[in-house]
Amino acid sequence: MDIHDLIDAGVTVLTPNRRLARRLALEVAERRLASGTPAWESPRVLGWSAWLRRTWNDPALGARPALLGPAQAAALWEAAMAADRERLLLPNGAVTGAAEAWSLLHAWRLDADAPEFAANGDTRAFRRWAGTYRARCERDGWIDEARLPDRLAEAWRAGRLAPPERLALYAFAELTPQQRALVDTLEAAGGRVDAVTPESRHGTVCRTVLPTLDDELHAAASWARTALEASPGARVGLVVPDLAGTRARVERALDAVLAPRRLRIGTLDDPRPYELSLGRPLAEWPAVDAALRLFEALGPGPRPFTELSLLLRSPHLGEAVSEADGRTRAELALRGAGREAWQLDAALEVAGAAAPRFAARLAVARAALTARPGGGEAPRHPPSAWTARLGGTLEAAGWPGEAPLDSAGYQAVAAFLELLADVARLDAVHGATPLAPLLATVSRLARERIFQPAGGHAPVEVLGVLEAAGQAFDRLWICGLDGSAWPPPPRPNPFLPARLRRDHAMPHASAERETEVAARLTRGFAAAADAVVFSHAARDGDAELAPSPLLAPYPPVDARALVPDEAPRAAALVGTAPLERFTDAAAPPGPAGRLPGGSGRVADQAACPFRAFARHRLAAGPLDPPPRGLDAMTRGKLVHDVLQALWVAEGPGLARLDPARRRDRVTLACGRAFQCVEARLRDRPRLRAIEQARLIDLVERWLDVDAGLPAERRAEAELQVAHRFGDHELHLRLDRLDTLPDGRLAIVDYKTGRDLRAGDWDAPRPAAPQLPLYAAAVGPGRVAALAFAKVHVEGCGYIGLADGDDLLPGVPGAPDAAARIAAAAEAAVALLDDHVAGVATVDPLPGACVYCGLEPLCRVHELAGTGPGEGDEG
Repeated sequence: MDIHDLIDAGVTVLTPNRRLARRLALEVAERRLASGTPAWESPRVLGWSAWLRRTWNDPALGARPALLGPAQAAALWEAAMAADRERLLLPNGAVTGAAEAWSLLHAWRLDADAPEFAANGDTRAFRRWAGTYRARCERDGWIDEARLPDRLAEAWRAGRLAPPERLALYAFAELTPQQRALVDTLEAAGGRVDAVTPESRHGTVCRTVLPTLDDELHAAASWARTALEASPGARVGLVVPDLAGTRARVERALDAVLAPRRLRIGTLDDPRPYELSLGRPLAEWPAVDAALRLFEALGPGPRPFTELSLLLRSPHLGEAVSEADGRTRAELALRGAGREAWQLDAALEVAGAAAPRFAARLAVARAALTARPGGGEAPRHPPSAWTARLGGTLEAAGWPGEAPLDSAGYQAVAAFLELLADVARLDAVHGATPLAPLLATVSRLARERIFQPAGGHAPVEVLGVLEAAGQAFDRLWICGLDGSAWPPPPRPNPFLPARLRRDHAMPHASAERETEVAARLTRGFAAAADAVVFSHAARDGDAELAPSPLLAPYPPVDARALVPDEAPRAAALVGTAPLERFTDAAAPPGPAGRLPGGSGRVADQAACPFRAFARHRLAAGPLDPPPRGLDAMTRGKLVHDVLQALWVAEGPGLARLDPARRRDRVTLACGRAFQCVEARLRDRPRLRAIEQARLIDLVERWLDVDAGLPAERRAEAELQVAHRFGDHELHLRLDRLDTLPDGRLAIVDYKTGRDLRAGDWDAPRPAAPQLPLYAAAVGPGRVAALAFAKVHVEGCGYIGLADGDDLLPGVPGAPDAAARIAAAAEAAVALLDDHVAGVATVDPLPGACVYCGLEPLCRVHELAGTGPGEGDEG
């Protein structure tokens, strides 16, 4: 019996799932168009669940209970669990599990009051919930889809509903007892029900093995490409059992082979010649994610900086395109303020200076949602009232943004609005509720609801096992059939008693049941196309894999025989694009004149010439995470400011004052220095007190070290020096320049890091060239000592190079110090010359890449010869 003949005869055809129904409808359209038919009546092809709902809504049925939607049913299960005195230890997923158990209970015509449900705590809990759920439905006149077949059977038996003249059940591998009872009732009432199996194709079938799953996917994609090149109109199927878990890997493999243009800049939106049957959770679509984040941000209490940052960068709120520059500045202002969390008012005040339209929209959106930004008792409203406010909030925020949406984005927005409409129908279930649980429901439904945008028919279909069952293809490749995954392990529902699951052979109940179903599906796939390939991976990480025993009847074939001309990998495909080749290690010479950036330029040039070019010529750099309290740079600046103030006001004699007077001076200087961070710490007085006490203690520890300096030494703090070389001028700031009694100089640079050591100043590229550069600026022949002043709670002291034992406390004299200082100064100037000449080679010193953040720009790890150890260090 041909299914297309039945469809042409006007017979209603039912399928196990919606995808197969859609496939049959598309085949009807293709046949009509091929025959030149300009218009035709829509075929009567429906999924089983859709047919039940349509039949229940038939006006001929008369008065009937209201049919619950999925959101309403889930809300009833939640209410039943909340009313239960004996709570579960692990409630996550309980709603989904209970709803599934309820459906299985009715599909296998079992009774929740059966004695087996007293077996353990989970089944007893489900029996209590089911009783509450059933009583609530009966009290309020509701019915759910699990009981729909039984109620329709009652209507047909009672003659309240005329049975359809003829039905065809297509590709049903088995019927549940509930479905069988409904079919028997229809036939007893005078209807006719035919079971139609897909036509078998007796083509070639083989099995093969690839090293890994990624190799499997690549080979399957190459095989599909070969099929399409040989026959452009072919229908190719790729079946991946764990499609949900491997979706990203599948897309990468198929893009590389079937849509290589998408790997190039500017062609990311090119259409894909394949379609995945499995959608993504609605919450993962960008516009929906932005809406959910907006609702969370407008709630009471402080919001993490990361949430506000994502809102500012979202293209789906307000004038995100026209105000993009301002929103970037606003994000940087919030990031630089040093707070992990913000009250919304304070955040909008900071952001509003750079992005006024964003701040204004969020203020209006919050008023639309809460109408009570000042706190107090949380208002309670019915879900329909809250969803109306949510809609107004989205409108006030300019959602889904000013930029046009593509087809998938537009459909995702429509699906989210439909989800809000479903939530609005919860009035009878929930009653009045605060906003927080209502938002939790919206978020949960968006995560649970799988959204697949509608699109055109792609020549390659990527399906899960159940979606592919019953379909016909020209070519079919089934991946991932190793012995550990196929048959799949059982995953019984814990809310149903083990004895009932086993005695009734319920889905996923036992290994025997899974083996039976997998064997049936395997036989079905073998007869579903003219050419069929079963494959499995030889290993998964370090684990070796064997083929599924269900593949034993099919002959093994070398994978190279299936894909003789293997398609190139992604990198090779990108390499086939027309490219202009040039050496990019040399940048244009820097412009003459003053160079901003100070000694950081030479430090970066020493660490990596490309880093200096990127940071100081391109102004490139990573975004630093928002600090917790005061960041290391701010703490270091405070130390510098306090020590500068003390040296200017007191000189080295301060270190020899009596402890009380010295502490008074230090406390006063620290208090003045903290004025620069007052805005950050205004609402955190305890943190301010801790940080100020820490600074006072740290400065006093350093003064103990400086007590060893000669009293007659003269020093200048924060000295500005201009270093001129060629046509360029670099302005430097020396932390401290000491003039010794003999007229020579000691240059001191304060450092607040823990792991500090003197730079390798004898190397051509010294790792810490700032001090040699300072020596070059003041005249290397005058410099007798270079030293870092390590100011850290774990130890303070001078670290450096000196031409004498008594120049700096703790720094021993070196006989060749003067010559080494002069050579280091010359090396620092050479680095500056290279920098302004445009030397920008990617050549990092060991460890330079660890905190650089420019790896996506320089791609240092793609350099030939970079090994794991080198990649870790730079």
